[in-house]
This record gives sequence, C-alpha cells and structure tokens, in this order.
Amino acid sequence: VQAVNACNLGESPSGISSTVVLDGEMDEEYRTHLRWTPYLGWENGVEYYVIEKREDDGTWTPVRQVNGNTTSFDYHE
Repeated sequence: VQAVNACNLGESPSGISSTVVLDGEMDEEYRTHLRWTPYLGWENGVEYYVIEKREDDGTWTPVRQVNGNTTSFDYHE
C-alpha cells in the first residue's frame, strides 16, 4: 500500500504499529479492574504506562505508573 498526495507524489508508509484496546469493569466493592492490549510499534517497546483518573471537575490525575510489560491494573480509592 502506498499513499499518494494531492500532487500525485507517492509517500512511504510509516512503520507498523497497533492501537491499545482498554477494557474495564467495576466490582461490587467499587474496585476498578483495567486490562489492555500492549502497544506494538516502537523499536524498544513501551517504557511505561501512566494510569490516570478523571476527577469530577473534568481534570485528569495520575494514579500510578506501571512498567511497559504490564497489561492490567486494579484500583480502589
């Protein structure tokens, strides 16, 4: 596959990468269980993920940083 711009010039595609699919659920004790697929596409992999929560006022607050091999996190306030 090759992209062609408005000037009819071909462009090389960028490297292959992946999306991260996040799934979460809250149990009856209001613990949040997050699971995600790893990001693929960086030569050295992912160094870390930052887990954030949305506050009532709409701002985001970091909760935890986990290493790049992690694909799940459980949270309870």
